[in-house]
Amino acid sequence: MRRRAKFSLWALGLTLLLAAALGWFLRSGYIERYIVERAILEAEKSTGAKLSIGKIKIDAWGGRALIEDLVLRGKEAIGEQPLFSAKQCQIQVGLASLSASRIDLRSLLIKEPIFHLVTYADGTTNIPGPRTGRSNRGALETIVNLRLGKLEIERGEFLWNDVRTPFEIRGQDVAVKMDYVSASRSYRGKLDAGSARYQMASLPVITATATVDFGIEQEKIRIDAFRIRTPVGTEISGRGNLAHVDNREDPFRLDMDIDAAVAVGEALPFLKLPIEPTGHMNYTGKLLFEAGRGFELHGDARARDLYYRDATTRMGPVTAKAKLDVLPARLTLSSLRAEGFGGSVDGNFLWDQQEGWSLDGDLSKLDMATILKQLNAKEVPWSGVIHGPIEARGGKKPLVLSADLEITSTSGPSPLEGLLAMTYEEAGNRLLVRNSFLALPHSRINFAGDLGVGIALELRSTQFRELLPVLELAGLKEEQLAIGLLQGSGSVNGQLTGSIKKPHFRGSLSAEQLLVNGSQIDKAKARVDYGDELLTVDQLDIESMTTSVKGNLRGTIGRLSLRHSCSSWHLGRTCRRRQHAFRRNHC
Repeated sequence: MRRRAKFSLWALGLTLLLAAALGWFLRSGYIERYIVERAILEAEKSTGAKLSIGKIKIDAWGGRALIEDLVLRGKEAIGEQPLFSAKQCQIQVGLASLSASRIDLRSLLIKEPIFHLVTYADGTTNIPGPRTGRSNRGALETIVNLRLGKLEIERGEFLWNDVRTPFEIRGQDVAVKMDYVSASRSYRGKLDAGSARYQMASLPVITATATVDFGIEQEKIRIDAFRIRTPVGTEISGRGNLAHVDNREDPFRLDMDIDAAVAVGEALPFLKLPIEPTGHMNYTGKLLFEAGRGFELHGDARARDLYYRDATTRMGPVTAKAKLDVLPARLTLSSLRAEGFGGSVDGNFLWDQQEGWSLDGDLSKLDMATILKQLNAKEVPWSGVIHGPIEARGGKKPLVLSADLEITSTSGPSPLEGLLAMTYEEAGNRLLVRNSFLALPHSRINFAGDLGVGIALELRSTQFRELLPVLELAGLKEEQLAIGLLQGSGSVNGQLTGSIKKPHFRGSLSAEQLLVNGSQIDKAKARVDYGDELLTVDQLDIESMTTSVKGNLRGTIGRLSLRHSCSSWHLGRTCRRRQHAFRRNHC
């Protein structure tokens, strides 16, 4: 027993001594100095860059390391911004994180990194080459093989020839591998990101998975293949080159072949268009960038299931395709074809930063009933299709819209045909209507003139019910009208003046066989003045079998209702009961 107790005391003492020695060793700074010296040696050997670390702190028990003021210098001159620098790096490792072939880290947080790439007057860059000697690995040497469970880059900045681009990245399951090929003095590598959240400058955040196969040569960077996918269906893939990296005489140039399928919902924050976040857009073609010039796109674009939406209207779906050419400050859609509302539009669209935009197109077989329904006209008996040329100009200059449209009737309860020839000029709020008409089986309206001077209107109808969609589009409901237009015939003649937003009508009307709140009117005529929601009816003359009324009517149309008063009435033959009923309903 005494011998066993003595052995236990010696073992406990030895354990405490070893623990104290290990604690002293960990606090001595030897591990930190060894890691720094080893990192400097490996960085210079594998990349040719000179590494310096301001401060390093290692928590061996917690598996954490903190590095401050990390700087990696390439071929920059003294006093010039280094190839890479970071204010702080936080590393979290786990068991068996280091091996001879790969480094596995739980997490890596890099704060305020700056990636600096510059080309000098002699055509070289600040990227050094690895100092490789004889190696038992042959012609291919792996210089980076890293796997990260979590990657975060905060307040990062990419600096290319004094052009600064801020960015931030959040990623998971990130793997980077890069080899040096001594025979060609080039690099080749691959980047995989299982999930990445990327934001550049003030642009919206992009969340996606990404895979990139690349190579770095003396004068170019190859993108052998890349693929980006987002959770909601956007997928972009392609390949290309970044040429003239080491050449000051020829500008740096990016040349990519792109195949993209983009979800409209993800593109809206960039496009800022009044469309719904549904549908998809596709692009196949070239993506070009040249230093001093900017980005270009040249290819074929397609879109499907597009819907226009504002506060009160939803219109669609629309499909479209066009030849797309994007230059700095200029966009062209040629051979444009959009299909929707039962028909199509063919033409060309141009946007120029200095000149504004323009559209030249030709409408074909646009269905009137479909359009009116999407404009919230509930009862649409009309049937017809629209076709003809349209032109529009706007943007930097006031809007000018011109159309020469023909409406051809189709089979239906109320076929519609007509001609619409008009020009609208925003400057001066001018609307010029050339000889135009709309005709239904029992109604016809002719109109022509200049809104500023007066557009002459002439309406003839033998069935007022055909005109109900016009009232619905104007915001009125049948039950809100003082006169029921269920039957009857009549005419309206007058002039429309004012502006598009505030039209003013003056003219005369006459009608026969009207139905007024259930009462039959044989004849009616009056002078009408309507503008700014105020309705004035003068020289009103109404006749029926038992009643004749002459007088004036004043009313306002607001909140989709008619409020009216009457004065200067003269009643002909009538009984007292009929007189009271008329006044109760109409005064």
